[in-house]
Amino acid sequence: MNHIFEPRPMLTSYSHARTSVISEAERAVSRSLASHRLVDVRGQFDLEHNVAWVGRVSLHYIDYGAELTILPHQSYEPYYLVQIPLRGSMELTTGSVALKAVTGTAVITEPGRATTVLRYSEHCSRLLVKMPSTLVAHCEKRYQPVGRHGQVFPEPLLDVNSGPGRSWVDLLRSTVTDLESGSGLLSRPQADSYFERLLIEGLLLTRSEGPAESNSLTRTVREAVVYIDSHLADAISVDDIATATHVSVRALQDLFRRELGLSPMSYLRDRRLDAIHDELQVSGPTTTVGAVARHFGVNHLGRFAAAYRQRFGQTPSETARH
Repeated sequence: MNHIFEPRPMLTSYSHARTSVISEAERAVSRSLASHRLVDVRGQFDLEHNVAWVGRVSLHYIDYGAELTILPHQSYEPYYLVQIPLRGSMELTTGSVALKAVTGTAVITEPGRATTVLRYSEHCSRLLVKMPSTLVAHCEKRYQPVGRHGQVFPEPLLDVNSGPGRSWVDLLRSTVTDLESGSGLLSRPQADSYFERLLIEGLLLTRSEGPAESNSLTRTVREAVVYIDSHLADAISVDDIATATHVSVRALQDLFRRELGLSPMSYLRDRRLDAIHDELQVSGPTTTVGAVARHFGVNHLGRFAAAYRQRFGQTPSETARH
């Protein structure tokens, strides 16, 4: 098999934890990933966990040494996680779906796809990429301008030995090499933001359907999307959208559900949330969340805050502060 990574310890200059005590390993890995419990440990347990940051994206090398099972605590974790076995194998269960990955395959998990059980073979060393959901949502808009309903990565397994998956892992390998050198591009100011987006947008491009979803839309839906995007700050209704596109409300709703998987007003809500999110990211210290929300037609701040947190994994005030 054509292994893209050598099965060796990585990011050794960025040691986060090294221990043969299970309780210490649980605490250390929980701090950088997610709270969990280790069970069914078999063999010589010896954790090596290295962590390096590329902007707000973190890269992790983990090897427990022993065969074991991880039971994640069921709490909301607003991030995407890519796990790439360098040797050995891993099994992951999400709900009733069981997945298995070996070298040459990556597993992608995302918010809303709760992992219940993880099993790792003996000496299953892995390279992991942890990406905040807010960054993924922001980058995705560049490639899905009409929005996406449901999971960002419908297919959780990615072939990294060939095709787009191989190209993305080449980018990841270059990033790891740059970090390990200590004197590459990532040692320069502001380079981390470039690599941060490179890793996220590259992963988004590995999806089989790519960015062409908007090209398959009917003219009516494309016109409706343009109308909505140009009236985000206006109090428009589904009747206004239907009138602008010269179809009945029923026909418009049927087209949106068939082609985008959501209603016209749901699309309008999501685009307003995106616009508010973008505005808050560049807002000054005197700008308030309420003022930005009201500018985009939000009247009920409580419902708005709940929908915002669900979409971006943080509150509007947290976005403004960051």
